[in-house]
Amino acid sequence: DDKYERYFAEGSNYVKEAQLVDIFEKTDILSLHLPLTDETQLMFNKNFISKFKKNIILINTSRGKVVDTSALIEGLKSGKIEGACLDVFENEKPNYLTDNEDRMYNELYEFENVILTPHVAGWTVDSKARLAQIVLDKILSSV
Repeated sequence: DDKYERYFAEGSNYVKEAQLVDIFEKTDILSLHLPLTDETQLMFNKNFISKFKKNIILINTSRGKVVDTSALIEGLKSGKIEGACLDVFENEKPNYLTDNEDRMYNELYEFENVILTPHVAGWTVDSKARLAQIVLDKILSSV
């Protein structure tokens, strides 16, 4: 369900637009690809999770604050969430975790059905070289 764009799936044999009501009814795996806005902040919370008819697997590669970590843990414990793959976290600054956040992330780490990765999928040797070249070009063009 995309609030801002419609008909992006026209002509595709592999993509079908759906409304949230359909997603709550049919989803097995939910992959989040959302910007962080007032509307999406902590959207994946206890109430949102409770609307799914089936148990789900969560993948979040968008923004950490879209997912309420405590609700995620509760869902994992109950089995409503059968597994999670997190590339982003509600608090992205590990040196500034509160005691409660530290406890929650340690608990997430202990689940065998949770995969945690750093949000660095685009960091490759080539991308770093291109970034360095762009920065150099901008510096040289301003001299």
